[in-house]
Amino acid sequence: MIIAVVILQVAKAQGFLKGIVIDKDTHEAIVGATISDETKHKPLTVTDAEGRFVIPKRGDAQHSTQHLKITYIGYKPLVVTAVANVPQIVDGQQVVKFTKKMATPLANVSIYLTADVDFSPKSDLELDFLKRCLSIAYTDSVREEKGGTYGVSVDFELDKEERPNATLKIAYNADPSRYGELNPIIYQQLQHIADRGPAATSLKKVKEYLTKQYAQMAITNDYWSYIIWHELDDDADFDRDYCKLVNAVTAADVQRMAQKILAAKRCIEVTMLSE
Repeated sequence: MIIAVVILQVAKAQGFLKGIVIDKDTHEAIVGATISDETKHKPLTVTDAEGRFVIPKRGDAQHSTQHLKITYIGYKPLVVTAVANVPQIVDGQQVVKFTKKMATPLANVSIYLTADVDFSPKSDLELDFLKRCLSIAYTDSVREEKGGTYGVSVDFELDKEERPNATLKIAYNADPSRYGELNPIIYQQLQHIADRGPAATSLKKVKEYLTKQYAQMAITNDYWSYIIWHELDDDADFDRDYCKLVNAVTAADVQRMAQKILAAKRCIEVTMLSE
């Protein structure tokens, strides 16, 4: 199995870099991966429950280069280079492409868009709606109409302490010969929601799903652990009037959230193609 790493930010003023360690094939976060200084052979940190890590940069944070080695049991070690004077997520879009020899040729694409939004249960819900409406749109436009892909996954994170505090992640695998045709559709669907809002049928499906899911989740320990964690850590009640909030979400709410994500102009695409 192979590790993939996305360097999300090199903060010049504060002098740190942060990133996410994921499984190359499934795009799932790898928890507990060790991040080491490859030059000094010194462990620096391990990834958290979301696969994220933050480490200080050595020397001049604006110009230094750091070689990191990422290891995890069952995975091939990976060495990456973080260069502070090369922008990571900046104004606009950065595309990072590289090639690897694969037994089964694939285009493996991960797209990260970040923005600052209000930290609240309402924002969290609007991001969830955006995620799910995008998933429906991708199923229709990429998987069923165009083919050539194994499905598009969409996820999001909202963190009170992070800046930017909202991350929208879009990932998919596809036939490499179709990458040039399919990849623009990924961005077009997000832009479509920002311009026109989500389809009414999609909004309805999401409301029905989240209402049904709530009834199933509210009887589990995991759900209440999640709610209590937010109350203690973020001083926010993510359970209060949840179903009312779901039913109150409008197409305009989802549209505005898509607009905020795109208006931030902070996007990085990491694409691995077969040699």
